[in-house]
Amino acid sequence: MKFCRLVLASAILIFYNGVITHGVQTHHVTQRYMNVYNWLSASMQKGDLHVMDFGTNLPPDSGNMEKNFSWFAERGLGDLSLYKGKIYVYFGVTPAVTLYLPFQLLTRGLMISDDLAVLLFGYGGFLWIFALLVALRRRHYPQSPGWMELVSAAVLGFCNLLPYMMAGFVSVWQVAIASGYFYMSAALYFLFSRGLRDLSLRRGIAAGLALGLAVGCRPHFTVPAFFLLWLAYRLSPGKSARALATPFALCLAALAVYNLMRFDNPFEFGATYQLNPYKNLGEKIWKPSSWLSNLWCFFLQPPRVDPGHYPFLWPRRTPTFPSFIRPPKGYGTDDAAGFLASTPFVVFAAVAFLAQRLRFPGARASGATRPLPDEVRQIFSMAVLILAILCVHKWSSVRYEIDFATLLMVPAVLLWFHADDLAGGGGVPRFLIRRLGACFAVAGVLIHLAYAAGL
Repeated sequence: MKFCRLVLASAILIFYNGVITHGVQTHHVTQRYMNVYNWLSASMQKGDLHVMDFGTNLPPDSGNMEKNFSWFAERGLGDLSLYKGKIYVYFGVTPAVTLYLPFQLLTRGLMISDDLAVLLFGYGGFLWIFALLVALRRRHYPQSPGWMELVSAAVLGFCNLLPYMMAGFVSVWQVAIASGYFYMSAALYFLFSRGLRDLSLRRGIAAGLALGLAVGCRPHFTVPAFFLLWLAYRLSPGKSARALATPFALCLAALAVYNLMRFDNPFEFGATYQLNPYKNLGEKIWKPSSWLSNLWCFFLQPPRVDPGHYPFLWPRRTPTFPSFIRPPKGYGTDDAAGFLASTPFVVFAAVAFLAQRLRFPGARASGATRPLPDEVRQIFSMAVLILAILCVHKWSSVRYEIDFATLLMVPAVLLWFHADDLAGGGGVPRFLIRRLGACFAVAGVLIHLAYAAGL
């Protein structure tokens, strides 16, 4: 089984690398690869937190993005933040502090490319999730066949939207998302591989640090992080919970100081001052009236189907809304492909579990089977919290789905294993659950492979 896991992990690494390099490019490590995070890291070495100082040399009415966004975009400053004449990086600082800056210091000035950073963060995050899957199966379903674990790992590796994001243009946006995925995945492993009730001091410290760094990549991860802290204090009170909270609090304090020094506000990450064509400076990026449009795009929007052109399936550049959904004025999308429409395995796992529970309502009470693992509800709750935040954003994108996709797939995998466990002594129910689950998993993998191949 160890050899099979190694083969699958190696295959996914080769696939990720092939997608992000398009099979022909090489990763850049030079002294002049000046992307945004290298730019910020170089500024940090000089004692600055801004990447450019315009002073008063700005166009008139510079806060009006409808008139002036092109002026900033021509200088490569789109989506950065402008405050008091200085340009700051709106995107989380964690990638700069944990990868770009150390790389520059250790290599005496060499700069890492964004595509290599995304590959490292993305594949590293998958390895954390793969390790979590192995631990959860070993703890809850040791009798399940090994091939079910491998199929589940393939779903977690190919259907997390990372290949689609890697296949397109890779820059600061993708780095922030991939690094957030990496650190949140690490936190999930340290918290749930042995369960929150058995949280040790070492694992608590590691998980708290990972959660804090994840917030430094994706600020909205603050909400699920506090949810995890609440769970830890409820299920594992004492030193372990404090070990989790302490490094997390230190990371939040460091982020607050970082924000205060840039925007005179410890809670401002730069979104208010972002140079974005969808909003003027000073406007918020949140729009509660977008929730239904975002929910459709994130979950149910079917892909575009074109049987006459390879690879036959693509995310839609412009979403198609049903008649009862009217996007609000100013709503924008980069692309749209609903996660449930693209990953039918998640739907199948939930349906299979519910069908088995309805068929065997007394199984849990009689002790015939083990109870549903706590991790299903706990990790699913994190996905709901993240989705609730993303749904009130002013625009949507497929790459945003990476923030919650794995948090839905891990519970789905456990539901599949649990439905198999409820099937009991074999026969048609167990055969159907296993084979249909594998078929839906393969279908989802093929859909996501098509997405990546289409870019």
